[in-house]
Amino acid sequence: MQRSDQQYSMTDEATGIQSPKLVEMCLNAACESKESVQTWRKQIRTLERLPAHLAHPLFHRLLHSGLLNPPLLEVFRYCIEEVVLSGDSSISAEWTVYFKSFKYLRILKAVSCKSLTNVALFHIAGLADTLQELDISCCPKITDEGLSHVLALKNLEGLGISETKITANGVQQLCILKNLRYLDMGGLPVTDSSLCVLTSLTRLESLYVWGSKISDQGVLQLKKFPNLQMVNLAWTEVTRIPSLQSLKYLNMAKCTVASIFEGWNGLDVQLEELNLSGTNIQGPLEVIAGIGAHNLLTVNLSSSNFKDVTFLTGLSKIGVLDLSGTMINDAAMDIIRSIGANLKHLDLSGCRITSGGVGAFARHVPSLEQLHLSGTLVDDCVFEYLQFVHVLKVLDLSFTNIKGFAKERGRAVDSNSFVNLKDLTFLRILDLRNTPISDDSSQGILCLSELTQLDLRSELLSDFSLQSLSLLKKLVVLSIEGAMLTDLGLLQFMPPPQLKTLSLLDCWLLTRKGISQFSKTHKNISVRHGLITIDSAQKNRNLKQIQNKRSPTLKGTRINVQYISGSQAYSTDERIRYSRSALLKLREQSACTSNTLPPLLSNLEELAGLFKMTSV
Repeated sequence: MQRSDQQYSMTDEATGIQSPKLVEMCLNAACESKESVQTWRKQIRTLERLPAHLAHPLFHRLLHSGLLNPPLLEVFRYCIEEVVLSGDSSISAEWTVYFKSFKYLRILKAVSCKSLTNVALFHIAGLADTLQELDISCCPKITDEGLSHVLALKNLEGLGISETKITANGVQQLCILKNLRYLDMGGLPVTDSSLCVLTSLTRLESLYVWGSKISDQGVLQLKKFPNLQMVNLAWTEVTRIPSLQSLKYLNMAKCTVASIFEGWNGLDVQLEELNLSGTNIQGPLEVIAGIGAHNLLTVNLSSSNFKDVTFLTGLSKIGVLDLSGTMINDAAMDIIRSIGANLKHLDLSGCRITSGGVGAFARHVPSLEQLHLSGTLVDDCVFEYLQFVHVLKVLDLSFTNIKGFAKERGRAVDSNSFVNLKDLTFLRILDLRNTPISDDSSQGILCLSELTQLDLRSELLSDFSLQSLSLLKKLVVLSIEGAMLTDLGLLQFMPPPQLKTLSLLDCWLLTRKGISQFSKTHKNISVRHGLITIDSAQKNRNLKQIQNKRSPTLKGTRINVQYISGSQAYSTDERIRYSRSALLKLREQSACTSNTLPPLLSNLEELAGLFKMTSV
């Protein structure tokens, strides 16, 4: 019998916001504090029968909240199939002792666990019957000795050992793991001879040897892997790739490319994704045309050395194209138009493209969903063309000359250029960081009522813009950085009902007191600022801890109170007396001298410290 989500959640008719599901509420309660964990961990028999789809979120929430410890792992030994410990430096051999008792563990990912040692792998070897995937990449204490324990995992299908201390001799031992389908050895000193030994792994489908010592001679061994579909040779000295008919993904980023699929016999190839980011392509037309890969769906040529894109002609199936950081200009946009029928993602960031160049292809990309024009030469005229990209979802115009106003013929007053986008009902993300957007021009953004993420960064924005943006009711993420926001403006801001993240970085007029007060009022919003970063989940945990404290008894508790002198405690914030232009001048001068400034303006960091909240 299928369960309906309606039985586990409710929707507020006034706001349209869905309340947490019953399962979500139970998980939150279980991970609330150490006391709550101690309450339910005693119910071992019940937990042993916990379904995997419930056990996994509970396990990982406890891990991320810091409430999970080795003894508690025993509770999950019958219900966990996948463990992700990536980036946790506290993971040690003690943890793996408990993992050894997990009866159904299939996947263990311990990427960047700096404390993981060879001894830990000795215990993991006890999972030989169940473990199918192991990733210990970026664990600097793992050596050939530890790898010898991994060889006991005969059922292993996926193995990640990149950026460890394993040597070329250790790599050759992997030839006995006959079931391997995925192998990541990036950053290891894999040589041509090492790769030759591994040709016995005939089931291998994905091979990552980026940053290795493989040469053009060694790469010929790839033809001996009959099922190979993905190869990553980035940061190697390989310049030529032999014809590999089964290959679907090829990464040769940061290489010097002379030939791809050398010796191609005209048979149809399966290559769908090609990454040549940062490469030095010797004869782009010959290289790409020589592939014979009309099935290409994704091409990354970012930061490559070519100026002409005529070699892209004929790639009619392409859906993702990254040309960012290249030397192309408006003249190349006719090629984009010819291959735009199925294009969904186009990145032209940093290219010498003007608004006219965008106009050359705007009507010929009916499926385009993401367009990145960051750092290009476009201006407000580009909106006249973008209105024809009807299914656009993501638009990046950061670091451009977008002002929000455009001149129209026959009109003395400039019109708001954002109005041209009002019919883009699918637009969800708009990035306008580091553009000269002002309070007046920002009002045009309000016509984009479906936006869920808006990124702004301009010194021309103030409290007025922040207040007006509350009308975008579907915003989930709002960044208004480097703006002239004040504490009063922030506290008067009525956030959209679905807002989860508010970034106020470099809004230097804000104080710690104002940000903290706003955060207390809006507990479900994560606030980011240089003075303080408050995560909504952390706020709820801190609030619960404060409520649980017994205020009358403070034995053994240190109370650090920072006292403020009377003159400082009751002084007025003198910044409110200055205009925006005056404040900007004072900000520049404060780096050179503080003698001419009022006391509270001479040291902004000291000002923030005055409002530091007393902590217990």
